[in-house]
Amino acid sequence: MLGTDIVALEQLYSNRWARRLDKVCSLEEQKWLGQRPQPFLAFAQLWAMKEAAYKLGLRLGAPLGYYPKKISLQARTDGYFYCPLWNIYLSLKQTEGYLWAQAAEQLAGLSKIHYEVYHWPALALSPRLRSAALREELVQHLGPGQLIKDEKGLPFWRKKTGSSLIALSLSYDGPWASWARVIPAAADNS
Repeated sequence: MLGTDIVALEQLYSNRWARRLDKVCSLEEQKWLGQRPQPFLAFAQLWAMKEAAYKLGLRLGAPLGYYPKKISLQARTDGYFYCPLWNIYLSLKQTEGYLWAQAAEQLAGLSKIHYEVYHWPALALSPRLRSAALREELVQHLGPGQLIKDEKGLPFWRKKTGSSLIALSLSYDGPWASWARVIPAAADNS
């Protein structure tokens, strides 16, 4: 199981990110951010990881309702992060344009997540077209099938042949889009 999130850095910065502090961060986290050399970047990292943690938390049985202040994260000495609320591990990847967070049940599970990130500036203002483009990418990577969502809104890919479901994590932010899945074991044909 997995959870991911992508954050478009330029878009978050221009949307007055500091106004979101009270909604996303606990008082302790806000104090910590104030001590960082780059508070904006630290905030973006926290937000991406909390979103990824919540998506995996839903798969692990958490009720619907996103309350990011209740999701605490602990930095580990090996560069990874831990979320004690659901006993999950997280990592971050950063480029100039975006942050991408991923969450897995076990630390070793982070290396089994396959993901693709797309930059589609022309589709940024059309969520419908961006979703259609992402579905086309899923067909190219996973084969013919259908994107479905469960009762919590969690995405799965149902292959056209057979009834197996592939758990996915989808993320969109501005011109950025991503999808991810856990790489199946060698004996698994999904």
